[in-house]
Amino acid sequence: MANEYLYSQEFINDIHTGREMFVKLALDQKGAIFKVNGIISAVNHKIVSKSIIDKIRDLKNDNTIISGFYVSDFAAAALDALGMEKYKGNSERIKELIISKLEI
Repeated sequence: MANEYLYSQEFINDIHTGREMFVKLALDQKGAIFKVNGIISAVNHKIVSKSIIDKIRDLKNDNTIISGFYVSDFAAAALDALGMEKYKGNSERIKELIISKLEI
C-alpha cells in the first residue's frame, strides 16, 4: 500500500469498519495512533481471531505514549474487554480504559 494511504484519514476510517485486514494492518504499523485505532476497532467489533489477539498481546510490551496512555495500556484493556485476559493489575489508567470499553 502506498504511504499516502497509510497516513490518511481514509486509512483511519477503514480501520474502524472492523474489517480484519485493516485492523491487522493498523496493528503492524510503527505509529502509536494506528496501533491504538486498531486495538479500539478490534474491541468495538469484537474481533477475536488468533492473529489479531496475538498482535494485541505483543503490544502489551509497547511503551509508546499517546494522549497520556501507553499503547500497552490499550492492549491490556482490550484483552480484558474481549474476554481474553482478565486484567489483575493496579493501573488506574488501564482500569479507566476497561470501564470505557474503548468505545468510540
